Amino acid sequence: NRIENVISNLEINVFDRIFANFSLHWSDNLDVVLKGLYNSLKPNALLGFTITDQNRSFWAMINKLFQNTMPGSNLFNAPDTKSMSIEEWKDVLSASGFVLADDTAILGTASIAQNPVE
Repeated sequence: NRIENVISNLEINVFDRIFANFSLHWSDNLDVVLKGLYNSLKPNALLGFTITDQNRSFWAMINKLFQNTMPGSNLFNAPDTKSMSIEEWKDVLSASGFVLADDTAILGTASIAQNPVE
């Protein structure tokens, strides 16, 4: 996948902040993407990201429109999307070296993970 190639070739320790807007869950290889983002962040830098959340009314409404357009489909389990639970996101982030800067933030659609000082 092109995004994995781009991210895995980023320079190391160059960014203070990275924001991924509704994109991480579309990656073919999330482990490669998160590790590349982690490596490109300076120590104590932040990764902010948004994901869909089926528990919020806005995303439930969008999902209903999606299902009306494509009967039998579900936005949260669409082909090529990596729909995961909150605990699965925490595990994947942790495996890539991130720590949650604010554990409550992940309950919504926007979350922040930190590249901690080693």
